[in-house]
Amino acid sequence: MKNLILLLFLLSNISCAHNNPIFDNKEILGPWVMYSVSKAGASTPLYNNGPIISFFQNGTGYINAHIAVSGTFHWTLQKGNMKIRYDKADTSCAFQDSSYSVDFIKMDGGRKLTLEHGDKICYLIGSTQ
Repeated sequence: MKNLILLLFLLSNISCAHNNPIFDNKEILGPWVMYSVSKAGASTPLYNNGPIISFFQNGTGYINAHIAVSGTFHWTLQKGNMKIRYDKADTSCAFQDSSYSVDFIKMDGGRKLTLEHGDKICYLIGSTQ
């Protein structure tokens, strides 16, 4: 009986170790550069002024916006749906506090991330990990 309880305890810990409530796709981790934003079909390239957005494993992130206000945020990613919430309500950052559909594309030497919310689409590029 004692062995059965120990076995059940170990199995539950092993299964919980693979279930991360913050994200289910590690491709999101690391720094990304936003290179273009599309709204209502009109695309705006950001050239060398695109913000750098970093997603950390603990569910926090940081936006370095170069010429605008930088800020921190919290995020989750589950089943292709990302939720972003800023730490300060007055932060004018690249994303709204909202839910986004997420798409990853692997490219030679990098990765492409698309975040879509309504008629706004943000295109980001990151290096391979």
